[in-house]
Amino acid sequence: MTRLMTFALSVALVAGCGGPGRQAAPAPAANVRILMFWTPRLSACQGMNRVVELYEKETGRTVERVNVDEDPDLARKYEVTTLPTVLVVDEKQVMVNKVVGYVPIQTLRSNLARHFEGSAGQGR
Repeated sequence: MTRLMTFALSVALVAGCGGPGRQAAPAPAANVRILMFWTPRLSACQGMNRVVELYEKETGRTVERVNVDEDPDLARKYEVTTLPTVLVVDEKQVMVNKVVGYVPIQTLRSNLARHFEGSAGQGR
């Protein structure tokens, strides 16, 4: 698969995980967690880690890193099959948003923003 195809697939999947024609409702900011599933063996994960670090600096939020080599059970729980993957998880531990693959900071920021509207700069 070419980089362009991978990027297009990532952008298509970023739209949400509510299923065909559905978008998951935003979870309240105080109750959501952002998880990044990664492995140190992949350059795309290393690149996405830099994007996530920038996102954390810009927003003051924490993104929890989940190394799939060390915690494969959590990756299985959320059906993570492509790395890197960033998930937003609500207070019931239900995935409400999914960003698959390496994406630029603008894409990450816009896809996570709806979960934090009105709570700029607050952690987790």
